[in-house]
Amino acid sequence: MPITNWSTAGGDLRVPHFIGLHSVQVFVLAVLVLTALAPGSAGCAANACAPS
Repeated sequence: MPITNWSTAGGDLRVPHFIGLHSVQVFVLAVLVLTALAPGSAGCAANACAPS
């Protein structure tokens, strides 16, 4: 591929590494956003802001 210089013939491990690594980052971001938007969370994740 001209822009990324990834091999299209196979054997290039950068492609699955890129997809796997960034999919994990997207998953973490989605969890943070959904936690912040959850009803009654007030922006606190996993009771981190619960009164003691």
